[in-house]
Amino acid sequence: MITFTLETPRFDKNSLSCLFENIDLIRNNQSFINTRKKYRNIKIKGIFSAGLYVGGTEIPLGVLLDLWNNTNWHTDNKFYFNIVGSPLSGMNNCAWYDYTTKRIETGRVERWHYLAPTALNRVQKSKDYLFRQQQLAKWRDKNKRENSSFAQWSKNVEKNNIKYYECPKVAKTLTIFQLVDLLKQK
Repeated sequence: MITFTLETPRFDKNSLSCLFENIDLIRNNQSFINTRKKYRNIKIKGIFSAGLYVGGTEIPLGVLLDLWNNTNWHTDNKFYFNIVGSPLSGMNNCAWYDYTTKRIETGRVERWHYLAPTALNRVQKSKDYLFRQQQLAKWRDKNKRENSSFAQWSKNVEKNNIKYYECPKVAKTLTIFQLVDLLKQK
């Protein structure tokens, strides 16, 4: 029997606490956040969506706010932020912030089949994701290696004639702590 496991990134409890302690401030400033790439691309470990066999993704702050405002990622007093499961069996493990109790809770959710693909779709259609994909495609086209045989590659290694290509790096984004400080001063 083959068994597959899917692990989500460990939660960054301090960053999640900062996010949820300031959830009203952040949600009230959503349009301000979404107009600036460095704010909407803030990522927090543990804000994630994945489906076994279909893949997973981190969810940047701008997409998370969109999910909370425009999908079922926010129902009643629950703000979902981590959804992982299997589309075949329906087994899942989800995490959410309960606005009433002010606590992070975990458990299974019946409608996770809708929640996980929605997040993947929103991340992949976000303008920053599409821009990054275009940058990578241009870089790959510009740095294509010549097709060569293993024998030719071996000769190049012996002659120390191997070229290494580095992928362009992504600009560093701010932390949730820096964003909250900025919003409080605004």
